[in-house]
Amino acid sequence: LRQGDNLEALGLCNRYLSRNPDDADMLDTKAGLLGRVNGRLREALASADRAVELDDRPEYKGTRGVILVSMRQYERALLDLRPYALDTRETPARFDAALAEAYFATNELPLARQYLNNATAKAETGDVVDAERLRQLQEAIARKEAPA
Repeated sequence: LRQGDNLEALGLCNRYLSRNPDDADMLDTKAGLLGRVNGRLREALASADRAVELDDRPEYKGTRGVILVSMRQYERALLDLRPYALDTRETPARFDAALAEAYFATNELPLARQYLNNATAKAETGDVVDAERLRQLQEAIARKEAPA
């Protein structure tokens, strides 16, 4: 995972899950990996749903929320991301970015700005997040905030 080879890591997850299909941690890991592989969001959501079904932990809901944002299901994503953000002392930058996008899409600009600033600050300290996504979100929020 640290080397960024999502497909190889996904193969290892699948091999493990073939012997331990109800391992919620591994299902959550698989969901996160699939969420970063183009065209596999439905499969990612299925793994995330199963992880949450097995164990209702906030971080599993956070993973599912990030996937739902990628699918542009913002209202549903916020149902998972809000409690995760409240229950977790230090959320990763990618979760903050997902929250920013979901709040932007639902016209909650102050919250979108807050989470975008959080994600940006974490990215500056080395937390991994899509810099282009942050830039686009920054521009979109600035356009909406600008007086007409």
